[in-house]
Amino acid sequence: MYVKRHYSLKMTVRWSRKDLLYAMLYSFLVVALYEITSLPLTLPWEPISVIGIAVAFYLGFKNNSSYDRTWEARKIWGAIVNDSRTFATGIISQISLVDDEEDRILKKTLIYRHLAWLMALKHVLYKHRSWEHGEDSSTLQFAPSFAADMVRGSESEISKYLSPEELAHYKSKSNMPSQILKRQSEELNNLYIQGIITDYKHVWLHQIIGKLYDN
Repeated sequence: MYVKRHYSLKMTVRWSRKDLLYAMLYSFLVVALYEITSLPLTLPWEPISVIGIAVAFYLGFKNNSSYDRTWEARKIWGAIVNDSRTFATGIISQISLVDDEEDRILKKTLIYRHLAWLMALKHVLYKHRSWEHGEDSSTLQFAPSFAADMVRGSESEISKYLSPEELAHYKSKSNMPSQILKRQSEELNNLYIQGIITDYKHVWLHQIIGKLYDN
């Protein structure tokens, strides 16, 4: 618990370091001006209390909105994790080739392609959005590991799971995660045409891919 609180405090300071420094400097200047010049720096309490109530409502709304978005994101990512496990389990248990080596290669290819989809999706979510914030994501100080991922880019991670030819094909597309799922769907269709998977297994695996698209 102590470690989590310490990390949270550290992240908060990184996030608002500039604002904290500006506030401290402003407060220091006001106090110094008052002590040196003895100017009557006073304000009536009535407008301050009214503004304080308005700010409290505003902050409460913003906090609730932020929490709702965070919780929704956690639920969606949890669904992706569960569907990914289901998909991998289905590939391992529902597909069977006569030749053991071909069976191993096919299953490895499908599962590795799904891992590549996860890495591609992660980096797509990293991309800058004008409606989120104006900072360059690769220079964010509050999350150094996040910034390091942005600098390295997606290719170094995705290349671990795809062949160079397949990766080159996806790089020419604007939406890599969608193209990877499309390729998975085509691969399952080929397995169905070859009679390797049944109608039911074919539909079931496609439904999982549909869920991944939805998420």
